[in-house]
Amino acid sequence: MKLSICTITYNQKEFISQALNSFLTQQTNFNYEIIVADDCSTDGTRDILLQYQSRYPEKMHLILQEKNVGMIKNFKTALEACKGQYVALCEGDDYWIDNQKLQKQVNLLNARPDIAISFHTAQIEFSGIEPFAFPNINEHTKEISTIEDLIQGNIMHTPTCVFRNHLFTKYPKTFMQLKLGDWLLHLLNAHKGNIHFMKDTMAVYRVQSNSSWSSLSHIKQVEYFLQAIKTAKTYFSPLYDSNFNMSIKNHSRYLLKLYKRKKMYNKLILHWPTFLVYSAYLKFKYFKKKN
Repeated sequence: MKLSICTITYNQKEFISQALNSFLTQQTNFNYEIIVADDCSTDGTRDILLQYQSRYPEKMHLILQEKNVGMIKNFKTALEACKGQYVALCEGDDYWIDNQKLQKQVNLLNARPDIAISFHTAQIEFSGIEPFAFPNINEHTKEISTIEDLIQGNIMHTPTCVFRNHLFTKYPKTFMQLKLGDWLLHLLNAHKGNIHFMKDTMAVYRVQSNSSWSSLSHIKQVEYFLQAIKTAKTYFSPLYDSNFNMSIKNHSRYLLKLYKRKKMYNKLILHWPTFLVYSAYLKFKYFKKKN
């Protein structure tokens, strides 16, 4: 099997057909499978999945959780079921808008053995939420990035990614309790190769009020990301320690600004030592290296 499409769903009845149709209309010169792990949806999502499976039994492979296991465990289960040489990610509320997307990215990976991950730009779509100035994470993205770049912040929307399968043997247990499953997965893969960016807009990333990530406040998102950075640093240590330390310092500083802006003074006081420690450490390393 050349490629596996890895999808997770939970109560996405309104969107899942659009996602699946965008998978099934891909024009490729290779075979691909569609792996969908549903985390015990209760809104009719599962019925739609079963209808598609009956129509496309050779392509559709369903994992139907008997109870809610949570996003990260469901994601891990879906990844482990992927048999393809490459894996394409797309959650059940996102979709693709270029029927050549998979062919373009597979062509790139076939031609470039140094590349571990291929990704591209995404169109942002708001659903059930007032549109706002959503950050453009690819405004300054280079054609080739490395794990050192990725440590400073996620540069990839989930439905844009295709990566080489089986670059690592086991998903770390320490990552299982964190909400940023895709960024941590990208770190594991980027440890084994470079990251290639295409400027083509070939997917839609949907921002909605009831998604597990978009529904969080911005402060909570930064707090979770900072926790993920610290966990990843421990896992990879001593590799990339200076990059992780810089990322912790920068995100800590940003978090302090958010706390101050929202007048969350208790959190500001509690978090201040983290910023000071990492700032002092980096300054010490800089002067030590200079002298």
